[in-house]
Amino acid sequence: MQTKIENIVLIRTAATDLDLQGRFCGQLDVPLCDVGVQQSHFTADQLHDFGIKIIYRAPCMAASQMGKILGKSWGAKQKIEPSLQNIDYGLWHGRKLTDLKETQPRVYRSWMEHPETICPPNGEPIHAVCQRTGEFLAKLLQKSCNGRVAVLASAPITSILAAKLGLGEIEEFWEVQEPDGAWITPGKTEFVNNQLFSKTQEQHGRRSIEELDLAKYPANHGK
Repeated sequence: MQTKIENIVLIRTAATDLDLQGRFCGQLDVPLCDVGVQQSHFTADQLHDFGIKIIYRAPCMAASQMGKILGKSWGAKQKIEPSLQNIDYGLWHGRKLTDLKETQPRVYRSWMEHPETICPPNGEPIHAVCQRTGEFLAKLLQKSCNGRVAVLASAPITSILAAKLGLGEIEEFWEVQEPDGAWITPGKTEFVNNQLFSKTQEQHGRRSIEELDLAKYPANHGK
């Protein structure tokens, strides 16, 4: 039986230090921070009874760490999928989005409102990202699978995939940007917040670690 769209669960990788700082992480290969490890365990608990047996994940360190936590909890296998690699932000890597807003307001506005028209300097255009992620989804839907599968990647890859599954428009993927560690399936209308993160109005806004209720999920557990 081929994979059904409704059996695909999209999961955004949990937080890294760069995420908490509001920086473009892209293809910088950084590990989960303590908050991210805790978010991973929380997401594992939320989806424990979904019957997920396969996790297709991005090749980055954060996805590897979160994939191990999820896989151990669910008894699921991990499969590395190169096409789920995050966007190559080129010279924007490590830069804060707020810096882009202040120094290049026109570029910032285009990036937020029409990202499909922008290519970060020395980076990867959005249309190329859409193509490789679309090819992955097409192949996934042809695979034989009797249950649910998880797709684990960073934002905005998960937002682009969500749009391709009919959960928004590519041009609006900042508007459907999901919290760290959040998940969505075509049976739902929006990403499910894992409650260890609260999105602010500003893109990439983060609550301070002191504000998060993390007592249930010790940072060193499973890291």
